[in-house]
Amino acid sequence: MSLNLFSHYHQISISIVPIVSLESIIDLDLIYVNELRNANKKRKNEFLQGRFAAHQALSKITSDNHKFKIVKSEKGPPLFPPSFLGTIAHSEIFACAAVAKDSQIEGLGIDVETILRHSVYEQIKRIIFTEEEQALIQNSNDFLLWATLIFSAKESLYKCIGQKYERIIDFLEVEIKVVDFENMLMLCYFDNTTFSIDFAVAEQSVFTLIVSTKK
Repeated sequence: MSLNLFSHYHQISISIVPIVSLESIIDLDLIYVNELRNANKKRKNEFLQGRFAAHQALSKITSDNHKFKIVKSEKGPPLFPPSFLGTIAHSEIFACAAVAKDSQIEGLGIDVETILRHSVYEQIKRIIFTEEEQALIQNSNDFLLWATLIFSAKESLYKCIGQKYERIIDFLEVEIKVVDFENMLMLCYFDNTTFSIDFAVAEQSVFTLIVSTKK
């Protein structure tokens, strides 16, 4: 069963679906046969699950969604059809995508993460989280949830703005200062700019979405 999250963004088509069997999306396998020619089973599964969600999102705003191929751009992120802007993410539980007309939206970033395990948090905390974020996490009432939220927010931000920069943005350059559960928002600071990131929590997973509208 798909999840209906972030529905207040009426100009954006969002698809969040559980991971499905490859047999049920065999038609996509045929569409992307060239892209997957040398892919191993894990890579093929990840690729197709994300494309399945992306085509689902596209189908809500165009009847031609299956005529398009969503391939990798030169810089790596998925390249959506002309006049559309999109973003894709997946975990071991969900695949998700957000799509909009590029006349309305300047940038999009979506992410999904299964709640981090304690051992994983200990492995990544100095690479991903600033000292201030680590303090925020440790002082929270559910530090693994907060850690996952902050990690996911950074992933969404990278997808939204990453292509504007000619370098890799380090995780520690981005800092989450506010996690607001009442409004389900986080405030993120990068390059002297404040970004607002929506989040949701469901099915042992965290979902984050950032939308940059055209001025």
